[in-house]
Amino acid sequence: MDDDIRLASHEAIEARPGWSETLVALEKLENGLHKVDAALDRLRADLAVLGRELEAAAEGQNSRANMAREPGKVPHSPVTIPSRQRAVGG
Repeated sequence: MDDDIRLASHEAIEARPGWSETLVALEKLENGLHKVDAALDRLRADLAVLGRELEAAAEGQNSRANMAREPGKVPHSPVTIPSRQRAVGG
């Protein structure tokens, strides 16, 4: 049914001078809008991934910063250095 309506509207438009070119231009515009919409969907997906990566990186930075504040912990390493070894130098 939609195809019948579209065909009838095309025929009506084509019967008027200059409207055929307008119809072609509108169809090109519609196709272009679909491409833009698809590109925006890809961009949204990429931004969501980037956001998750940034959150993970921030959590990692916070974790390392917290370890650096804890006595006996070395930043970037979860290993605890016993006090005795630190005092001896080794």
